[in-house]
Amino acid sequence: WHVKWVSVILIVVATAARSEGSIPHIDLWFGLLGTLGWLWVGMLWHDRALILLNGVLVTLIGMGLINFYFGV
Repeated sequence: WHVKWVSVILIVVATAARSEGSIPHIDLWFGLLGTLGWLWVGMLWHDRALILLNGVLVTLIGMGLINFYFGV
């Protein structure tokens, strides 16, 4: 259960960083880590909704990081 709570904290930090706006890539990194945590929890629980949601989010956030660092 530690993974889900750490993931919640990471996603809250990501959301706060996005709202604050001064460090744009921090929200992507914290969001990616939190979402990966929830993806893992979804796999452990065999919860298809969590797996689908967080699998899509990991892909989108990963694309955002690639765009941020490489401008692709």
